[in-house]
Amino acid sequence: MTAHLPPTVAKAPHNTMAVEQRAQVLRAQLREQLGGRFPPPAAARDRTPGYVGPPARYAVDYLPDVVYGEAGSETLCLDLYVPAGASSLRPAVLLFHGGGWRDRGGSRDSEADEALWFAARGIVAATVEYRLAPRHRWPAMLADCQRAVRWLRRHSRAYGIDPQRIAASGLSAGAHLSTLLGLLEEPIEPITTLPPEETYSSMLDLALPRATPLLVWRRPLAGSTGVTGQLGTALFGGWVELDALRTAIYEEVLGAPPAALPAESPRWFDPLDHVTPSAAAFFITHSKRDYLPLANAAALYDALRVAGKVPGVDLELDVIDGTGDPHTHALNMSIEEQSRHDRQLWSFVARQFALGE
Repeated sequence: MTAHLPPTVAKAPHNTMAVEQRAQVLRAQLREQLGGRFPPPAAARDRTPGYVGPPARYAVDYLPDVVYGEAGSETLCLDLYVPAGASSLRPAVLLFHGGGWRDRGGSRDSEADEALWFAARGIVAATVEYRLAPRHRWPAMLADCQRAVRWLRRHSRAYGIDPQRIAASGLSAGAHLSTLLGLLEEPIEPITTLPPEETYSSMLDLALPRATPLLVWRRPLAGSTGVTGQLGTALFGGWVELDALRTAIYEEVLGAPPAALPAESPRWFDPLDHVTPSAAAFFITHSKRDYLPLANAAALYDALRVAGKVPGVDLELDVIDGTGDPHTHALNMSIEEQSRHDRQLWSFVARQFALGE
């Protein structure tokens, strides 16, 4: 079913409730309007008093549970949010959820707010599910995300998408995956093993990671040189309370505890191993308060700058203050900072994709 959502219905009051609680607010609104078929819910900011981000211009067509591939016996789905009435080919953004790459950490529903925000501004958005640990090991997650990009390019005309303007974003693990999609030119599955209809490029034109975990705790980071000195020097996982989380992620996602892994990073896992001059444009968002040290984002920013990306042209790092939860910062900015951040993000996206701001 295709549902037409006015730009304002996508937004519930901004607050600091848990994601699932806030999701229920939008779910109720959409059920009332759409009679039972509605997008995955998430809190939003457009209807919040004081929000002055870029204007929402489009109603949104919602297309749920679109199959983009199969992996063994599993069917992989995404939800599409299409600007209603757009008369020309539009850019697209894929949104990958966080949750530590594990099956108890997140789902594509949690990115519905971002999808509605982008679609209401004229960009086709897709929230994407992907295989998760512990049932699946790395790099199954990355393989699925690359497949989703190829699927979107293959079907771009059907949904009014310009295949040369593809972006991705995500929070935490989703940021890690979108970062890799902006760096890897080749699919991790050998191209010769892919059916002809899947030989489209899986590399992005623009990456928009939020709270990027580079997973470089096996080596200390040198001090940041490309951004302000406040970023300093840090080692991911340096806080004692992260030790158990780090070990669990290694065991469930990579199949072994940190001490049992080789010194080099697992294949395709560390984005810093893959930064080249051909990388996509990057807009990186990170919070000063995040328990993932800010040096993670600084290291990515510096590596991209050294590779030839130009700050203010095709590379930006937005360091936000954030409030509340020390990791889900994108859900806990003040409305004033959310407005400023969104305007800066939109200005960057509009430049990269030649949109009117």
